[in-house]
Amino acid sequence: MIEHRLKKHIETYGGITVREYQDVLLFDPTDGYYANSKVIGKSGDFITSPEISQAFGEVVALYFVNQWYQMDCPPEVLLIELGPGRGTLMLDMIRTFKQFPDFWNVVCVYLVEVCPSLMQQQIDCLGNDIKHVSSLAIVPEADVQFIVANEFFDALPVEQFVCSNANETRERVIHYSEKDGFYFEPHTDEEYIIEKSASSMIIIDEIKRRLSNGAGMALIIDYGDTHETTPDNFQRVGDTLQAVYQHQRVSVFDCMGKADLSHHVDFGTFQKALAPLRMECMTQGTFLIQNGINERTDYLAKRDNRIAAALRTGAARLTAPSAMGSLFKILIVNS
Repeated sequence: MIEHRLKKHIETYGGITVREYQDVLLFDPTDGYYANSKVIGKSGDFITSPEISQAFGEVVALYFVNQWYQMDCPPEVLLIELGPGRGTLMLDMIRTFKQFPDFWNVVCVYLVEVCPSLMQQQIDCLGNDIKHVSSLAIVPEADVQFIVANEFFDALPVEQFVCSNANETRERVIHYSEKDGFYFEPHTDEEYIIEKSASSMIIIDEIKRRLSNGAGMALIIDYGDTHETTPDNFQRVGDTLQAVYQHQRVSVFDCMGKADLSHHVDFGTFQKALAPLRMECMTQGTFLIQNGINERTDYLAKRDNRIAAALRTGAARLTAPSAMGSLFKILIVNS
């Protein structure tokens, strides 16, 4: 059991950092969360936007196709998806791309995935022709690159620090005792906690390098915010680490290895790091509505009355400010 292993490790070596805790619980090859093949969907712990409506992937695909036309139809395009989940988004995108054979014939698709069980689901969904790599850094170079990351960065580990009144910082760690169970040290109010994600910034830097050296664009889609009131060397203030088990919020110390751990993406820091590339950040609802999700949903609903209600409910869930429309943001990055 992963909980027992963590207890023994802490008893032997002392407390572990928040990042180390997430790394073990999410990515342990035997007992980690992503070793479980049923983490996404109704039977899992969360449902991503592509799982809610096929129109989501179709709108994203059409956005890339339109960008390609605006670039005067370059003869080769590298399409990269970071963290493809079960492959649903790419499946919907490819189906849409095939309606534009001139575009589809010049596209080469790479999926960046580290989890063997999810990789197998992607192969089952998309076939063996899609290329898999474990890191964006090892994807081949290309003159034109389109990158999409949907609910990818929120799953990358974060570091947490506690800032004292004297502006001194101390990394937050996790301890265990028989009396208290697992707990954070030091104890502090949320207003004194600052987060950063070194794992995220490595990938953001690679996206910047690729788009600075060639043409293309990236769509980063996730839940988060654009706060900019942070110290120079850290991310925004506040503790955004959360756990979800079977679609319900739980303590980050519950259901170890069985609950999804994630954090709110700091889009403000991403934008600072990606400058001077051209960028626009908007809510998911605004992006989808501006790019025709309602019209596409109406078209699909008229074609099949049996799923019309589900399609319209899904589109509303993706765009409504009270649902995913405002919490989720889309950062559009252009070379």
